[in-house]
Amino acid sequence: MKIKKPNILKRLMFQKGQKIITLPSMKKLGIINGMSIGKGVKNMAERFEPNNIDDVRQRNSDFLTAIGASSLSLGFLMTKTIRGQSPIVDISKDMVKEYKQKTKDFENVLENTEAMITTEPVPLIAKLADCFSAVIYSKTGKGKKILALLHLSRDQVDNLLIGKVIEHLTIKFNCNQNEMVIGIFPGMGKPYHTISLKDKDKFIIEKNWKGFMEKSGDGKKIILDSLGNIINQFEKSGIRPENIEAYGYSDEVDTFTLARKGFAFSNRYSTSTSQPEKNGRNLVVVQLPKIV
Repeated sequence: MKIKKPNILKRLMFQKGQKIITLPSMKKLGIINGMSIGKGVKNMAERFEPNNIDDVRQRNSDFLTAIGASSLSLGFLMTKTIRGQSPIVDISKDMVKEYKQKTKDFENVLENTEAMITTEPVPLIAKLADCFSAVIYSKTGKGKKILALLHLSRDQVDNLLIGKVIEHLTIKFNCNQNEMVIGIFPGMGKPYHTISLKDKDKFIIEKNWKGFMEKSGDGKKIILDSLGNIINQFEKSGIRPENIEAYGYSDEVDTFTLARKGFAFSNRYSTSTSQPEKNGRNLVVVQLPKIV
């Protein structure tokens, strides 16, 4: 019997005529999705352009319009949390109603959040450089569409966030792992994701990377296979391999090499090449279909 495997995308799947890539599997399901990648793409995070905040917000707003998402003011942006914590936020109908009443022209910021889950048709937003991000689509026990967006930094891969989110979806929403569909946007992979061997214990729990780490040729660094670990954690959580789609294992889709070509932002690339002016963030947005 043929062994079923995840679908690994080794080239960028652009939205026609746009500096936007999409996850084909999510698009087929009607999930609005996109990541800001393309030649000459601009920074999407205000903190890198403090004197140009209005323009950055307009870029964000234009991006959401281009992919067919709801307005930026209805979106929810998650921000990084303290190492060792994995806060998961359920964005309920009441929460959406509460935030709608606030007058603003920018997204709702959820501080210290690494995963957002909702059954509401609102934009879920992340601003990333080298971290992978994953989308989970499923249906609740009552048959309602549900969507999750995960920020899969090294810390959260190390903290086993994926298993915690899958467990949350199955226990609270009665979702079935066998029916979940996973999409993974680009991040920084092998051989660029490295940590110093002497600092290894500061940054990772070694047992959580078994099979997904190796020493560099000179023996001074540890090379991490974040994508491999991410896929493995999904599979160990009960997700069918054939229901996983991911960008990875190709310089054509790696944020480090994409940044070198001016197609994306990579914190590792800008710092390792001493080019702070090239630092910034890529925008990831996903949303359930709008209710007509």
